[in-house]
Amino acid sequence: MELTASVRAGSAELIGLLAASALSLALLYPIHLALNHICILHVRRYCSRKGIPITDWRCSPALDADGTKTEFTLIEVLSESASGKRRFRFNVWLFGIRTVSEVEYGTSISAHVPKG
Repeated sequence: MELTASVRAGSAELIGLLAASALSLALLYPIHLALNHICILHVRRYCSRKGIPITDWRCSPALDADGTKTEFTLIEVLSESASGKRRFRFNVWLFGIRTVSEVEYGTSISAHVPKG
């Protein structure tokens, strides 16, 4: 009798653990999207204040010189206006913009990812 009860309790705990894991994984993706959306809102606000028209943008994780992922998001913005095409690189996190740099138009995010 005792063996059957302990097996049932173990099964219930396993099912609870699997359900909690599935729920947490299901919540991580919307949280990830919301954080990216907040970072993009920071960049859009900055560009509208500076008069930079946004034509296209893309995101990637910001990396250290060692290649380690940081808490920042790297957002590249392509701006096309009458004066020509320009590309800006923003290092952004949840609370705002950390750095802004204008990069050469022909370069991309992958050109600045450390190898190794």
